[in-house]
Amino acid sequence: MNGSTIIKIYGSVLSRANRCLWVLEELGLDYEHVNIDPRSGETRSAAYLALNPSGKVPVMVEEEFVLTESMAITRYLAGKLPTRLLPADPVARAKIDQWTLWAVTEVEPFATLVVREMRLGDSADPGLTGKCKEHVSKALETIESCLTDSGDYLMGDNFCLADLNVAAVVYMVPVIGIGMETAPRTSAWLQRCLKRPAWLKLQDL
Repeated sequence: MNGSTIIKIYGSVLSRANRCLWVLEELGLDYEHVNIDPRSGETRSAAYLALNPSGKVPVMVEEEFVLTESMAITRYLAGKLPTRLLPADPVARAKIDQWTLWAVTEVEPFATLVVREMRLGDSADPGLTGKCKEHVSKALETIESCLTDSGDYLMGDNFCLADLNVAAVVYMVPVIGIGMETAPRTSAWLQRCLKRPAWLKLQDL
């Protein structure tokens, strides 16, 4: 382990905590995973609300430092071993932020709505689901146009935090029933990301 403090990540691997755990696994940092399922009511306890008053996951705790919001956590963690996932160049870091914000504004909210509707079964709103899927499909055109045959990843030949943050959102696309036949570069890129040992280790959990 690099350093003497243990990083704790609260949240289920089926939640947004998975992207935080993914960074830790990529970097080979020691951590403690506190598996909390928001649907169990554990996040409404007084102890948990003291960490995150919103009662959501994930939460990162490192000694007295508490951080919420998954993408803020991934960026902080990536900075622990500079250049591995987070390049030193400020322009490259800005591009990482751009891709991260794209994923959480253009894909994640709409994919999440579809998942919620799917859980309703026969009570699901097909109109809402259809509009959300249409938006996600349109959003995929952006990433498809930016990927090229000359590089395996979003910012060239090397996997970085942009790929991790975006893949941790875009992996939901086939889950919600959207085919990726019209986005072959995106599909191939996603498979490269999801075949990384760090991500596969999380799936074993």
